[in-house]
Amino acid sequence: MRPMRPWHVTKVRCRYSSPTARGRGCWREFPIAATRGWLHPQNDAGSVRDVRESRGRMCDGKVERRMRLRSLVILLLALPTHLLAQSTSDVDLCAGSGIVDDRIVACTSAITSRKLSPANLSITFNSRGIAWHDKGDNDRAIADFNEAIRLNPKDADTFGNRGIAWGNKGDNDRAIADFNEAIRLNPQDTLAFANRGIAWRNKGDNDRAIADFNEMIRLNPKSASAYKVRGIYRFFNGPFDAAASDFSESIRLDTKNAYANIWRYLSRARAGAVSLGKDELRTGGTSLDKGKWPAPVIEVLLGNLDPGALLIAAKNKDSETERGKVCEAHFYLGEFYVVAAQPVLARENLVAAAQECPKSYTEYFAAGAELKRLPR
Repeated sequence: MRPMRPWHVTKVRCRYSSPTARGRGCWREFPIAATRGWLHPQNDAGSVRDVRESRGRMCDGKVERRMRLRSLVILLLALPTHLLAQSTSDVDLCAGSGIVDDRIVACTSAITSRKLSPANLSITFNSRGIAWHDKGDNDRAIADFNEAIRLNPKDADTFGNRGIAWGNKGDNDRAIADFNEAIRLNPQDTLAFANRGIAWRNKGDNDRAIADFNEMIRLNPKSASAYKVRGIYRFFNGPFDAAASDFSESIRLDTKNAYANIWRYLSRARAGAVSLGKDELRTGGTSLDKGKWPAPVIEVLLGNLDPGALLIAAKNKDSETERGKVCEAHFYLGEFYVVAAQPVLARENLVAAAQECPKSYTEYFAAGAELKRLPR
């Protein structure tokens, strides 16, 4: 599960920077696979793993899986909401969802045309920054966000975008500073609260992370991803019953949320209610696609599949997909053995998860947190 990739998935509304796209809106699911990573604009019924492409606010892949909080998701880039008075084909392509290199070329052409007002130029720098982010060049993204902010220092969305880029570079202090400013400029910015919460979690401050997700939930009580991510943080902060309640609410809002079902079972089991957890997992699993991952994880937890078969089920022709599944397989096997009171096998699998999981996956930070509380 990768959080808002870069972090965990909820469905959040995308905001556009395109001169002509504004006002249309779009909805997508974003990861807190765990989220892992930063929250991106998408629709809130998804998992933190479905945070992938969206313009305006930067997205990376699935939050639940890609949060995923896919470690969440969750980084989200947003664009200003006012319409551009000046519109060119370059500006439209720049802010579109086409090939990254084409967007960069179009943005550069629009920027160097000298036909844009300062306000529109700021928007176009923001759009190119998003394109650089999508290309994986956070340094150039930050340079463009800097210029966009210079031209328009009151745009909360650009501060949020730059915070995501800083987070991708591992500079959580600068990320938090930018999210602080985004929230100051727009106190209703749920994504800024979520992404700041992820940054606090990355710094090891679960209390502040939970506080920010409390605020996100207050502002948007229908966000399935927010409940899921807060549940994961509560799983490691306690109590387990509180975590289970969050996962139940996440599932109520999104019945197809496979990872929330898995985490609710783990929370019940750690609270000593294994039978209740399995009953809920069986019931919740009826609405899930049994032919897709993470169905094999659920089968192992229910005792219907031999644990040794999970790593075989994780194999995939796409190397990146296989790496993610193997990461998850090791983590959930570790949890399986924790519940089964087999600490040696639990530690062996959790160590493998900590070593092999992409850092944007929830299971990466979760493995490290679990290892700290395993008995030596």
